[in-house]
Parts: sequence; C-alpha cells; structure tokens
Amino acid sequence: MGQVAKTLIKAANALSEPDPQQGLLLLDQAEPKLLPGDPLISTARLLRVDCLIWTGELREAIHRLTYCDRPSAGRLQIRYRFVGARLLHSLGHRKEAERLFQEVISEDLEGDLFKDALLDLLYLLKVHLADGEMSKALAVCRRALSEAVLADFSHEQLKSVWQQILNAVETNAIAPNSFAALKLYFSLHWKHPASQPPALQAK
Repeated sequence: MGQVAKTLIKAANALSEPDPQQGLLLLDQAEPKLLPGDPLISTARLLRVDCLIWTGELREAIHRLTYCDRPSAGRLQIRYRFVGARLLHSLGHRKEAERLFQEVISEDLEGDLFKDALLDLLYLLKVHLADGEMSKALAVCRRALSEAVLADFSHEQLKSVWQQILNAVETNAIAPNSFAALKLYFSLHWKHPASQPPALQAK
C-alpha cells in the first residue's frame, strides 16, 4: 500500500502545475493508503495546498495549509516555505513573496539541493515575467549564472541554457510556452547534459 501511495504522490507532484485537478484526484487516492505516522502524509498535504493554489482555490489552500505540519528542518521545510511564498504571491503580497522566494533559493543552495534551486529560479523568473518586472527577471537569470556554488556544480550545457534564457529575456523574446520544456529539462538533466538542449520558443 505504501509503495502505491508513493507512486500516486509522485504522479500528483508531476501533474500539480499542468493538471492540478488530476493531481488532487491522485492525492485523494493516495492519502487513504498511508499509515499514521508515515512521513509521506506531510508531503501529500503540502502538495494538496500546491495543487489548490494552481487551481485558484486560495481560501481552501489557506485552510489546508493549517493542516500541514510545519517542518523544523530539512528539504520539506524549504518546500513548505516555497509553497507559502506561492500562496502569498497568489494573494497579492508580492513583496513578501519575493523575499521568501529568494530565501528559499538561498536555502536550496546552502543545502546542496541543486535541482530544487534550478527549478525555483525558473519559477521565480516566470513569476517576474508574468508580473512585467523585467529587471527582476534579468536578476534571476544573472543569479543562476553567477552563484558560485551553482556555477561549480553546473555542466556547460546547463550554463549555456541559462545564457540563452538571459539573452531571450533581455530582448523580451521568450514565450510563456517555453517554460514547460525548460522545467522538464532542469528536472531530468540538472546533473548531466541532454542529447539536445531545449529550444526556447520566441514570442
């Protein structure tokens, strides 16, 4: 039962952004299969909040967040803070959300959570572009290229992709539908290069 629940939660996580309603249905199937005390319960509850934010059900997201155990340390604590930042931004508290996003990325890097750092930088870039904050979007790209610990870790193709993203943002040429391919690329190839890097879609 535990392995089935784990698989369902993993699938729900993958679907949280492109199909959050399906993600919620998978969580509905997974949670009854978890035994009391299973650490996956906290993960599933937090993921439910994330899916609710994607569906725009912000009142329910706030309500559900109160059921989430607030981790005191570790990766789950960082993800809790990331979801909190997403909720703040969705509620219109942009300044507070941005501060928390920046802190989360720093915590990713301090914990050597490089995949999380890349995905969180990409998400913050998407947020700034959607908000029309071009200078902040450029700052995200430059941070991805200049953070020493990330630069030491990143392979050359990864650095090249970030440089392409920076160039596209500078010329206001990056299309919103580029982000799905970029997210998939960072998820799969954060450690090793792909046979073919993702192609950015132009506006």
